[in-house]
Amino acid sequence: MTRRWLRIPIAVLLLAVCVSAKGTEEPLEALKARAENARPQNQGHLFATIARREVNEADRFYTEGDIANATKAVDEVVRYADRATEAAQKSGKHLKNTEILLRQTARRLDDVRKTLNFDDRPYVEAAVKQVEKVRQKLLDQMFGLSSKANKK
Repeated sequence: MTRRWLRIPIAVLLLAVCVSAKGTEEPLEALKARAENARPQNQGHLFATIARREVNEADRFYTEGDIANATKAVDEVVRYADRATEAAQKSGKHLKNTEILLRQTARRLDDVRKTLNFDDRPYVEAAVKQVEKVRQKLLDQMFGLSSKANKK
């Protein structure tokens, strides 16, 4: 009977440790280094994660009024989204997860665009379109649309 009561606090403690560990994110630069050295089948998902995190960096820079660094971060979003698509297409692994992350990235970037001054919006809007374009490439590969289009 006492063993059963001992299991509950231990389970709660383990759950708390897992939740607190999940809250600490790997630094972006460390994630970039890990993605560069990762196995090809894992790079697509890692690059998409980097793109998603770069949106948060861009938002932070725009909020601080640092437009130069914000535009660099937006450029990084597009670059890593493109790399994620290429890596996922080459390996054929994690296509769905990479596509989902890129969709979230595009939506979040569009949310950031809506908060910006009118002058800053076109640059971010072009980036959103570029991310959507590379995301569409993944969808085409997943559902075989590119091969059907070539037959017509």
